[in-house]
Amino acid sequence: MISNKVILIGGAPGAGKTTLGSALAVKLGVNSLTIDDLVTAVIAVTTPETHPGIHALRKGPHTEYFTN
Repeated sequence: MISNKVILIGGAPGAGKTTLGSALAVKLGVNSLTIDDLVTAVIAVTTPETHPGIHALRKGPHTEYFTN
């Protein structure tokens, strides 16, 4: 049986998540993937009409989405 493991790294924008994830992937000999990679891929195969919520996230800076 093949056992796949996923390591999730969270943190504030600019905290170094991508840097840490990339270094960890090299050390473990695996691939790394960021949420930006996933969103870019999803946006490439969808439209604002079919997935408006995903496309809305690309209309402005992240600071507009994380306010109280």
